[in-house]
Amino acid sequence: MGAEALHILAMRAGPLDFGEPLWLLALMALVPIVYWWKTSRVPGSPLRRGVSLAVRCVLVTGIVLALAGTRLVWSSKGICVLFVMDQSQSVPAPALNIVRERIHNEIQKMGRDDQFAIVEFGGDAVIESVPSPKGKIPPEAKVADPGRTDIARALRLAMATFPADRQKRIVLFSDGNQNSGDALKEARIAAANAVDVDVMMVSAQQGHEVMVEQLVVPPRVRKDAHFVVRAIISADVPQSAKLLLMRDGSPLQPLQVQLKAGSNVIDIPQEGLADGGFHEYQVTVQPGDADFDTFAANNTGYAFTQIDAPGKVLLVHGNGAPGRGQAGRQFQ
Repeated sequence: MGAEALHILAMRAGPLDFGEPLWLLALMALVPIVYWWKTSRVPGSPLRRGVSLAVRCVLVTGIVLALAGTRLVWSSKGICVLFVMDQSQSVPAPALNIVRERIHNEIQKMGRDDQFAIVEFGGDAVIESVPSPKGKIPPEAKVADPGRTDIARALRLAMATFPADRQKRIVLFSDGNQNSGDALKEARIAAANAVDVDVMMVSAQQGHEVMVEQLVVPPRVRKDAHFVVRAIISADVPQSAKLLLMRDGSPLQPLQVQLKAGSNVIDIPQEGLADGGFHEYQVTVQPGDADFDTFAANNTGYAFTQIDAPGKVLLVHGNGAPGRGQAGRQFQ
């Protein structure tokens, strides 16, 4: 009740906003200050007396305005809306046509000072034009990697596109089936920067699906140490599948697994490696029944690890004693 009363008592005068305007009544204290100054018999030049009155009035006014919660409010010119469209393979073409029609209708409702732009994404994100006033929708931009869905990258591009003098809003059209990036993290960053993010769900293409969500290996492994490669695989129905594991492009022993509906964590033990340096691991899931998978593009995951091996030193010397040849003399 008290908070509501304070909100009701808030007041705005032009660009000035007063959180607690009742304190403005304290400005009446300027009346006796001016009266005492006018009737004062203290000797002094007119300039000195005028400066004395001005300082007193400024101090009292500043204190009162501070107690009244005075703020200077600037109104933005309008709103800039970034429409973010999912062009990955999981979104059928008819759904994209409906989305573009919806965007067209929303653009027609914009005001004179509003702006818009369209970001289209798959594994990459592209923007056809900079934010502009309402008008025709720009031609459809083709993404280079429709096999992946990286919502986070699209949100970052949208955030970097906003002009500084307008309110900011992102409208995301997607089926939500991201297989790259962290969209939730980017949405939190947008919220922290006063950017509204609205999500409009798009119906994905119908069909069963199995996909590699993530492949996890230790970032660093000691030479000859055993470690585990962890594959996180999701499926919408229980099914059998084969895991094909590769290291540096060479196939390893395949693994037959039984997947449950939902997320599956599969650990694949690895023998120690003697070769130091970076190594790439790749896992591909092959469903036992082709009808249980709609998109093969999301069936592969990648990860990297570094094997810490003792360093080696190459010593170059001439035909004589070590370190006494041409190279040895150069290093002396």
